[in-house]
Amino acid sequence: MTLPREPRHGLDSLDAPTVQLVPSRQAAPVAAPARPTMAPQGPAPALPGGSSSNGWAVAALVLGIVCLALSPVPVLNQAGILVGFVGVGIGVAAVLIGRRRGSRVVVSAVGLGLSVLGLVLSFVFTAAYVAAIDEAFAGLSGGTGDVSEPFVAGPRTYTLEVTSTDQDSAGRVGFTNSTGGYDSAEDRTLPWRQTVTIQDGGAMVTGSGPIGGGGGDLTCTIREGDRVVDTQTVRGQYTNVSCDTY
Repeated sequence: MTLPREPRHGLDSLDAPTVQLVPSRQAAPVAAPARPTMAPQGPAPALPGGSSSNGWAVAALVLGIVCLALSPVPVLNQAGILVGFVGVGIGVAAVLIGRRRGSRVVVSAVGLGLSVLGLVLSFVFTAAYVAAIDEAFAGLSGGTGDVSEPFVAGPRTYTLEVTSTDQDSAGRVGFTNSTGGYDSAEDRTLPWRQTVTIQDGGAMVTGSGPIGGGGGDLTCTIREGDRVVDTQTVRGQYTNVSCDTY
């Protein structure tokens, strides 16, 4: 499209230039750059050496070590026994899981073995400690055991004795007399000895009193001939001891 320009005054003789308007073209839209697409990724491959998770194996190993460490400790090994039983259960589960996943099978087996070993040692040490305690208490009692025999009717002659490790000690002595009654004597110097013949019934002898300044043994004995029917020993500073044939 061309528009004529009006001539200016004094310039009519000159050709007026014309301006031609060219319709503008619409700019083509610019496409946005395409985003790169990423292929979906699968699960990460397991690293060599069986690094898959198996926390049961670690738990079994820790419990096995604890059980084994507590096994020789008196009293505490009872708690170790409980830990060991839990460790065995977890160790079995850890071995099964480890074999299925291929992870930490050796660690699981070691933990299971330590728990079993700790349990065995705990029971062994416990039995040894109980035997030692029983022996210690038996020694403290000081008794030689009851060797009494059943009473047999008829006249029988017994020798009654009360002795002490302190030869100068004196004490109270009680005993069965020949009529079957009971006699007692104060301040008897030890050792004391008396023979009685009893028509029907058994015999008994008791002793009590202080034994030396720091204590000692007080022993009673009933003999029939050369055979000891009963004997008992008690240790202490002021003690009581008793023997009988009943």
